[in-house]
Amino acid sequence: MDNLPVNIIGNGASADIFTLGNGRVLKAFLRKSHTEAAVVDWADHDAMTKAEFRFEALSYERLQSFPELEIFAPKFFGRADPIKLLSDYPGAESRYVEGCGLLLEYIPGVALKVARLDLSIQLRVKELLERFRDELGIRDVWDVSCFIPGSRAEFTVIDFATWDGFYDYEVELNETGRLSPVLRARLEGECAG
Repeated sequence: MDNLPVNIIGNGASADIFTLGNGRVLKAFLRKSHTEAAVVDWADHDAMTKAEFRFEALSYERLQSFPELEIFAPKFFGRADPIKLLSDYPGAESRYVEGCGLLLEYIPGVALKVARLDLSIQLRVKELLERFRDELGIRDVWDVSCFIPGSRAEFTVIDFATWDGFYDYEVELNETGRLSPVLRARLEGECAG
């Protein structure tokens, strides 16, 4: 996939989405501050983004063992390095976190938050999300957006796997500006699957 022309098609709080051709997109995780305070060491913030990325990648990998659920999500083609895939994209090295990209199926259309869906479909999506929560072990499934129609089912959900383990790390970053070696080691083990 090196040197394919890429086009950005979406921006979110945590990632940008690029078309890669062949029915695939790259979800490239952004380098971002995880606190309101000034960044003292980007490596600490990048470590938090890496844990967030690992959690979502593991969720997609686990989902592949549940074909009856997997059809409601984009096909997952693996992990990728956005820095390498976006080498021709200006500023990629400073905008994205190395190694934190997901290769996913391109879903045409516009995704809507669950609250904006018709009630009948909203209830079906919520039932699916409860199964994702219970069967995949994802505690926070509620930031989801939904494409209707879906690519392989009535609807396709995205952003269904939000990591909710930030609290201790954010507290320390806010209080001291950096993570202690103990917390940093623990963070690097988070979502290591």
